Amino acid sequence: MNCIIALVFVTSTTGYSQYYNVAAGLRMGTEFGISVQGRIADKTTIEAIINTSLSSNRQSGTFLLEQHQSILTRRVNFYMGGGMHQSWTQDTLTHLPGGIAAIVGAEISLGKFNISWDYKPSVTLWGKEAHIYNGETAVTLRYVFWKVPKKKINWKFWEKKS
Repeated sequence: MNCIIALVFVTSTTGYSQYYNVAAGLRMGTEFGISVQGRIADKTTIEAIINTSLSSNRQSGTFLLEQHQSILTRRVNFYMGGGMHQSWTQDTLTHLPGGIAAIVGAEISLGKFNISWDYKPSVTLWGKEAHIYNGETAVTLRYVFWKVPKKKINWKFWEKKS
């Protein structure tokens, strides 16, 4: 049992990176929208989300910086991060509420698709509505446009490379 725990720990903290460089798709939850995510470092992505509320005429945009941690393989990740959000309505462009947002979630990549679940709370710092928004949960289905090349393991490390 201790060997299994050690194996899980070692494989989840070693040099695995994410499976994709660029992915985009639909975000469905308490709000509906579009998500575009791109890798900027080995375990770091930026994500842009444009949402529309299903219960009101409010739209929002969120820009997040996320840190990913692989779980057993680079295809399964836990991630968290933060950034800025801005909301607006179609009938008024004054007193636009905006502030900071956080995100925590998990994702799995299967072939050319990436499926994630996340929770995204926010704090409004400026605009008409000053409050803490408990957040939204969503499932996002993204298409992987650009995969990260698979690293080849040199099992014959004693042989010289030509």
